[in-house]
Formats: sequence, C-alpha cells, structure tokens
Amino acid sequence: MSATGNRLASAGAEIKIWSLPDLQPLATLQPLPGRAWLAFSPEGFFDGTDEAWELVPFQIRSQPLRAFGAEQFFNLFFQPDLLADTVGRGVAIGERLRQSGDPRADLEVAGFQDSRPPRVRILFPQPTQRRQPKLLPPTEWSSTGSSGWRIPALQSTFEMVTSPVLKRREIEVEIELTDNGSGAGDCRLFRNRTRVPGQPRKGAKGRLHLPVRLVAGRNELSVYCFNADHVRSNTDSVTVLAAVPLEHAPTAWVLAFGVDTYGSEAQNLHHAVADAEAFAGALGQTLGGYGERRV
Repeated sequence: MSATGNRLASAGAEIKIWSLPDLQPLATLQPLPGRAWLAFSPEGFFDGTDEAWELVPFQIRSQPLRAFGAEQFFNLFFQPDLLADTVGRGVAIGERLRQSGDPRADLEVAGFQDSRPPRVRILFPQPTQRRQPKLLPPTEWSSTGSSGWRIPALQSTFEMVTSPVLKRREIEVEIELTDNGSGAGDCRLFRNRTRVPGQPRKGAKGRLHLPVRLVAGRNELSVYCFNADHVRSNTDSVTVLAAVPLEHAPTAWVLAFGVDTYGSEAQNLHHAVADAEAFAGALGQTLGGYGERRV
C-alpha cells in the first residue's frame, strides 16, 4: 500500500497497481529477462524498454489467438509517463489524458481489434542467392575400409544468401505495399536506422519507389508503413554493401602521454615521456596518407 493509502500493489508473475478504495486496476508491470520491462494500462497504453516491445505481444480478449506487436500501436498507445502517473500519483491514464486535453483519452486498444495492418516487402535491392558447395556431416562421408578414415563429401545444391554489392551511391528502393483492408500509406524508410526523408512515389502495379543515397560499406535498409488507423505494418529489411569511395576523409585522434615524475622519487621513470612522443610521431607518419590526423 502507498504512503497516501490510495494505491495498492499485488505481486505474482506480474505486478498490478490498484486504486483504493474502489480497487480498480491502474497498471500492470511485467518484469522480463535482463533489465527489460513493460507496463501497460487496462486501456492498452504502455511504456517500457525497447526489448520488451519485441518480447511481449498485445492480445485482445475478443481475438485470443491473434497477437499484435506493441510497436504496431506505438503512435497511439505509447505513454512514457505511465508509471509516474499510476504508481507515483495514483491517477488512471484515461483521466490523466482527459485532464491534459489529449485526444487519445477515450481510446482503447480493443477498438482496433478489426484493424488490419498493411504488409510491406522490399523488392529491390534483394539478397542474392548462389550455389555453394556444402560439407556434409561426417556420418555421410565415404569410408576407406578397415583403417577407419573417412573421405569428406561435398553437396553442391546448397543455396547461400549474400548481401548484394552495389557499385553506385544512388539507388532507388522498390517497395511492395499490400492493403489488407484497413488502408495503407505513410511509409517510412530507414538507412542504418536513420530515416530517409520524403514519401515514396507510386509506380506501376501499386509499387512504391524512394531514392536512397548509400554510404560506403554496409547499409541496412528497413521500411514499414501504417494503415488508416495508424496501426503499423511488419518491418522488412535488407542489407546492401556499397563498393563506393568514402565521401569524407577520416580523422584519426591520437592521445599519447607519458609520466616521468611522480610524488615519490623512487617511482620516477626516465623514458616514459620520450616513448610517448616517439610513438605519437611514428603513428602520425603512418596515418599521413589516410586523411586528417591530430596528434
């Protein structure tokens, strides 16, 4: 029970927060492995760590066999002050939102039980598949007779998936967007977790296109869209390797120091400062051809 006597916590597999004296549920706190946690209100508003959104799905009473990802409802039901309001102040989230004039005050996740999220798929670029010899397990190796030695055997039908290597900096990502009955739009494309500005343009057969500027090396492209109820689709992703030069020369920062003189004369050294200066000078010469250096 809280110090003010208006909240009660009960613990089992999960921790529930109740209001007093009416004993109405305010929130449920779900501890998860590691430091992950998820808290949610009876209406479906939630707060928690990023890991928790992937571990705990939404489930609606009217559709007990259907699971919804928490991130699909992020725009509508994420409430970062949920624990502070329910545990700290003993205020129900719906009431808290009404007091602040938030239009989400009367929302309930159950109201979206028939909302169907769209489905997205990246059509270009796509991972490449090529045949690669595969070493079979030793039980399938051929025997040489009484010696017991076995000859390794290869299977040539193994499909190996690799990231595509592109030799250009500008590409156009092609996306297939499927409307499952509740609308489809507001697509968001990310490169290395940074959103690519703009909305994709529509092409033939309902496909979407959005230009992306790649960086040298690894580029992780991911996309998701929303339906008319702001429920999010699946996330599709692909990794692309861009064989292009670096756009900016790198900067190497070197901090080299040595201490010769200490508080106790017995601990003094004679070569630490000289060694640090020599090391910094040698490293500076080595890095001279790789852009700016500051030693």
